Amino acid sequence: LLLRARRETKSEIRARGLAFIKWLATRPERNIAVVSHSSFLHFTLSCFGQGSSMHSQDELHKVLPRLRVCG
Repeated sequence: LLLRARRETKSEIRARGLAFIKWLATRPERNIAVVSHSSFLHFTLSCFGQGSSMHSQDELHKVLPRLRVCG
């Protein structure tokens, strides 16, 4: 059991999430199941799409409903 004396900041969660995505990108498997807390995913994915055109943001948002979320 991992216990911390303090909570991670949003920036620390984002950094951990980006490190996870970079690690995930190195995996040779084609299909990978990821189990996570919604807040971790929220802060991780909030790093993407900032400053994009409205068209690009719309395209990103179209992908979200196709993601398979369990649980």
